[in-house]
Amino acid sequence: MITGWVLAYALSFAFNRPIEFDTFTGSYLPLVFFLLSGVAVYVTVRSGVREGDREALPVPHPGPPRDPPLSRSLLAHRARSLRGGSSSTSPPRLLQAD
Repeated sequence: MITGWVLAYALSFAFNRPIEFDTFTGSYLPLVFFLLSGVAVYVTVRSGVREGDREALPVPHPGPPRDPPLSRSLLAHRARSLRGGSSSTSPPRLLQAD
């Protein structure tokens, strides 16, 4: 409900037509904007933005660090160990970039 109120007041000020609180709450506008905010959330979730919006935004922004991609030597070691062709039980050492 609060999201609908924020949406309503943001749009009213964006169009330079502020609404008095008593006028707003005495009408069906809170219900209309509640439904609009629900539709906006439904469309956003339905479009696939479930785990975050990093890929959805056109401008890169900071966020939680991601795991670095596996090196070729580590991938090759894992493939050999799955086939039973590696006598070593420890994976090759990876160098960390500073």
